[in-house]
Amino acid sequence: IYGEKWSGETSQAETEKYYGEAIRLINKIQRENAKKGIISVKKKEKYAVSFEDVLKLIPILKKQKNFQDALILSLMTEYKFRNEIATLKLIRRKHYKKLTVEQKTENNYVVVSPSAPMFISRGAFKTDGKYGIIISNVDNEVLEEDLKKYIAGMTDDIFFKNSLKPPKQKQLAQGDISTRIGRITEKHLKVKLGTSSITKLFMSSLDKDTLLALQKLSETRGTSVNVLLASYFNNI
Repeated sequence: IYGEKWSGETSQAETEKYYGEAIRLINKIQRENAKKGIISVKKKEKYAVSFEDVLKLIPILKKQKNFQDALILSLMTEYKFRNEIATLKLIRRKHYKKLTVEQKTENNYVVVSPSAPMFISRGAFKTDGKYGIIISNVDNEVLEEDLKKYIAGMTDDIFFKNSLKPPKQKQLAQGDISTRIGRITEKHLKVKLGTSSITKLFMSSLDKDTLLALQKLSETRGTSVNVLLASYFNNI
C-alpha cells in the first residue's frame, strides 16, 4: 500500500516525504474504515474492557504496594492527562507564586500548601501553545490523600522515577508512562492499553450528548470538544 519500495539510499528530505505519504495513506484508510464501522482486531480487544475495569486496578496496585504505578493510573483516570505527567515536579505554593509565566510554562507541577487546596499546574504539554497553563484542582479526596502519602516519601521534587538505585535513578521519560500503563493493563486485563486508550474508554462510557462532561475534559486535557468527539469517541 506504500507504493514504490523504499531502498533506504535517499536523502533525509526524501525519506521524510516517503514516510509522510505512507502515514497519510494509513490515516485515510483508518478514517474510511471508521466511517464504515470497521475496526481492527487489536482495537476490538481493547474495547473488550471498560473504563470501570481500569479504575478497579488502582486499589489492586495499592494493595500490592505498587504505589507509583497506582498514582500514575489514578492521575490518568481522574484527569485523562497525556504522558506529560512523567515530568511532574513538587513545588510549594509560596514558591510557585514567585515563578514567572515563562517558568510556569516550562514545567508541570503539583502545587502544595499547608493551608490551601492542592492543585496541578501544567504548562508543558502537547497543546500548550494553544491552551497555555491549565490548572486542575485536586478535588478527589482519595487521590488527594494518596498524593499526600506519596509526597511524604519523596526525597526531592521529582515525582516519578525509574526503579534503578541512585545515582542511576532518573526521572521517567514521557514514553515510560505508556509503557508502565501497558504493562499493568496487560498483566491484569490481558489487554495492553496506553494513555490515549484510557481517554477513549472514558469517552465510550459517556453519552455523546453529555456536553458538560466533554467541556470539562476539553479544558483539563487541552483538546477541543470537536477533536475529542472525532478522535476519541468510540462508537462501536
